[in-house]
Order: sequence, then C-alpha cells, then structure tokens
Amino acid sequence: MAHDGESGQNKAAEDGGTEQQVDGPSREFSIRSKHGVVEKTEVHAWYAYDFANSPYWQVFDLLGKLLLKRLAEFSDFPKNGITAGSYPAVVLWINAAFQVVFLLTFSAFGDFGPYRKRLLMIMTAIGSLGIFLHVFFFSANSWMVAGLLRVIVGQAFILSNVYYNAYLSVLAENHYDVVKEDARGRADKIVQVSDEMSAKGFLVGYSGGVIMQLLVFCLLLGVQCKHPTTDRRLLPGPEPAVEECSEFQQLFWIALSASIVGLWWGGFSIYTFWHLKPRPGPDLPEGAQVYCVGWKQACQALRIICSKRPLLLFMMAYFLWSDALATTMNAAILTLDDTSSSDSNIIFSSILSSILGFLGVLIVLKVQQIFHISNKAMLLFELVVYTIASLAGGAGVVDTMDGYGFYFVMAPTVLLMGTLQANTRSLFSSLVPIGYEASMFAFYMITDKGSSLLGFGIIPLVHSSTGKYTGVFWYTMIAYLVSAGLLWFVDVQQGLVDAGKATKVDRI
Repeated sequence: MAHDGESGQNKAAEDGGTEQQVDGPSREFSIRSKHGVVEKTEVHAWYAYDFANSPYWQVFDLLGKLLLKRLAEFSDFPKNGITAGSYPAVVLWINAAFQVVFLLTFSAFGDFGPYRKRLLMIMTAIGSLGIFLHVFFFSANSWMVAGLLRVIVGQAFILSNVYYNAYLSVLAENHYDVVKEDARGRADKIVQVSDEMSAKGFLVGYSGGVIMQLLVFCLLLGVQCKHPTTDRRLLPGPEPAVEECSEFQQLFWIALSASIVGLWWGGFSIYTFWHLKPRPGPDLPEGAQVYCVGWKQACQALRIICSKRPLLLFMMAYFLWSDALATTMNAAILTLDDTSSSDSNIIFSSILSSILGFLGVLIVLKVQQIFHISNKAMLLFELVVYTIASLAGGAGVVDTMDGYGFYFVMAPTVLLMGTLQANTRSLFSSLVPIGYEASMFAFYMITDKGSSLLGFGIIPLVHSSTGKYTGVFWYTMIAYLVSAGLLWFVDVQQGLVDAGKATKVDRI
C-alpha cells in the first residue's frame, strides 16, 4: 500500500488505533491486522470469485475473438489493410493499450479506505453487464460496436482482477494459520499459505470454467451446423455430416453463448461480496487530486521495483513470458476457427485444454508439495518446456501428422498453463512489499497487458504477410527462452527480505 507523505501515514496510524509507533511495513501490518483474523468463510469467498470470473478467460475470451472475426468476415473486410483474420488482434491491441492507462489511473485506489472491495463490486457489475449485451451482436453491421464493447469489458475485467488479486497478500498475512506462528515462523507460513491459496484459487476457477464450457458445448452441439468455408487441414477425422450454417447461425449462437458468461460472472460473485470483508487501508491522501493518485502510486511503485533487483528481474521476465503465453493461445484459437467445421468442435478443444490445465495444477501442486520444489524452480522448468513446444510449432509441426501436430504442440502448453499462472501469482505476491499490494498488482496487470501490445501486433503482421499463424511461434520461442534466463538470476530469499517478509537468517 503506497503512501503520499508522512501525514498520510500518521493519519492511518491514528485511525487504526495502534498504540505502538512503528514505521514502514510493520506499521502497515499493524493497521491491517486490527480488522480481524481471516476465517475459512472469507477464504472460500475469495476462491468463489475465481469460480465466477474464470469463464471470462475460458469461454468469453475464446468466443469473443471468434465473434469479432466472423463479424469482420461478413462485413466486407479488409479495411485499411486489416484482414478479417487479424481484426480480433487489432481490437485486443487497442484494449491492451487502454488497460495500461486504466490500470495506472484507477488500480491504486484499492490501497485506500474500503475501495478494494467497493471497486471490485463496481467493475464486476460493469463487466458482467457488458458481456451479457453481446447477445445482440448477430448482425455483421455491428462489428464496430462489438469491438468497442469488447474494449469496455476488458477495462472492467482487468481492474476487477487487480482488486481481487490485491486481497491475496492481505488474506495470507492475517490467515488463521499464520497468526498462530511466532515472528520467526510467520514468513515461512505466509509464503506457504500464499502458494496454497493461489493454486487452490486457480483450481476453483478452472472448475467454474469447465462447467461453463460444458454448458456452452451442449448448446452449440444442439444447434450444430457446418461452416461452409472451412479449411480441414489441421482437423483429424472425417467430415461431420451436418447442414451448412447461415450467416445468422454462425453469429447468433456464438453471441448467445458469450452472453451467458456475463450472467455467470455477476451471479456467482454475489457469494464473494456477501462474505469478503473490505479489509480497508488508510484514507486517501489529503489535498491530492483523486485521479492523480493512481499515477503517483504507480510512479512510487515503479521506483520501488527498480530499487529491488529480484523484483525488477522478475517483472522483466514476466513481461516476456506473459505475452508469449497470450500470443500462443490467441494464435491457437484463431487457427482453430480457420480449421474447424463447427463451433462445438472449437469448444470441445477448449474443454480438453481446461481439463488438461486443471489436471496440470493438481499434479504440479502435489509434486511441489511432495518434493518441496520452489516456485522459481517449477517456473524455470515450465518455461523450458514452452520453449521446446514453440520451437516445434515454428518448425511446422502444427501442420503435420494429419492434423495431430497442432495438438502435439499445444498439449504441453495447456497442461502447464494453470500452474504457470498460479506459481507466477504466488511468487510475485511473496516479493511484493507489505502495504503496496494493489499498486504492485496493478503493475502485475500492466506488465501483462503492456506486453500484450507486442503479441497483438505480431499476430496481424504474420497473418497479413503469410495468411497463417505458424510464424508466431518463433517469437514465442525467443520470449520464453529470454524470460527463463532472467528468472534464473532472481534471488527469492533477498526478495523476501526486501519485501519485509523475512530476515537474513530466514530460509524460505
């Protein structure tokens, strides 16, 4: 939690009612601990939000790209040199650019007062409503409005994730298992609890996403029809004997399926909002322009990151591998739409991906617990696997083996994707200085979305010049390899000391 001057710190301490005068992270920990021990109900409420919003990634993000692509295909593209196949990437590039600005402007509000929870509720309402409105995009003439609403929804979703993720450190520090420990054992326990909560959150999220995928799969299977202009090169097996889709059928059922995600997100979030406590911070700095607070906090957070070598190296590595992962998955989704004969086939492939991701989190979490493998070591292993898979993709394996080559390249990616994200979030949470959670997780999201400007620029460039997405894998291979090299030099122990969560004699 970043502060704007000594007056803000003193005011926060007075409001918190702390008797002992302390400075820095110790003061902030005292302020927050007065709000009570985190009980199981509140932890479950935090997990429930992952269950509510994960279908955004596993269903809406997929269907949203397909809908934008098809709207463009039926709308007399190319326009201004943009092909229909690259229109989703262009929209997402604009979305990522706005997300960086919105994160800088609004994310730090979660560090002050009750805004962490209040803004989480507001962003959830805006995002879920925006997704539901996609049900009206079944006309090719709506391609521009669909792109605009996709950008608005993207801002609400990314900010909601900042406020949600900012709870992780706060809940871990005040967790019912952590408060039982003495000062010396608390650092080890915080890291352990943070790892466990992050992994379990992803497991709960995957389960929600898979359930939603199954519902959408059943819906699309019931109205299944054959795409009239389908390239079958990457699809194994015989051509299904179904009637050809009309333009309306190719648009409406995808739009309807996407809109259901909005109802899911808004509906299941109610449990979270009912049981998750505000866990407030200090008041907003006096005399500050409200909309400048985020930028000031961001500048302060950037100075902190640059002053702490482990955190800086981690952020640089994450910048590269987060973009490479997003680029890999986006290229895969667009490739599937070019090669699938029906919408249900695309969703079925997505279901397989989610199941593999779910199993990956379960298996890797258990392996890490049994063999006491650190997050850093596991992340290094996963990045090496991703580098090899991207090398195979760039070498053309995706076009071989009668279509099975595509799945051969993507299988290790989706198997390790969930655990890569869980370990990343947990390791970053451990390195975040006490009291700066929302500001730092804003940078976490800014790094993720800022890096996406690279991938979303490369995809249309490759597709416009080659008509395929295969060449994208050469970029992802380089990004994974360089990020692994940077992560190798991250000193996690020193990072915990810098964050105020360990001492020189602690061994994490």
